[in-house]
Amino acid sequence: MPSSVTHTWLSADLSRLDIGGDLTVEDVKELCAVMYSQAASRGYLLTLVDLSRMGTFAPDTRRALHQEMGRHPSYPSCTAVVGASTSTRVLLHLTMHALRLVRGPSVDELQVFKTTEAALFWLADRRLRRMAKRT
Repeated sequence: MPSSVTHTWLSADLSRLDIGGDLTVEDVKELCAVMYSQAASRGYLLTLVDLSRMGTFAPDTRRALHQEMGRHPSYPSCTAVVGASTSTRVLLHLTMHALRLVRGPSVDELQVFKTTEAALFWLADRRLRRMAKRT
């Protein structure tokens, strides 16, 4: 199944990714470049990811994701995922755990939700917490 990745900015600090089909190494590199660029300009990143139409997440693509994340500086991020299968949820949590082992304690948060509304509510709360820490 060919990949289809749609990236939309919902606001200046909130990005939405809709991933359909099989995620490729090229998709990962392109997405990381965009996301890390935005994180660098804002100092943090909020992302809603819809995986309800995602196909496979092949081992070479997972390796590329780890490599891309390791190449960039760490920025505080909050990622809300909807539509993830059980196996994808397990992979996401393993990836976050591996990153914490490599980078040390992290300010990155990842949560999986059943609905987009719940995910957006959580992201709005995280935005408020980040803003409160700045003042």
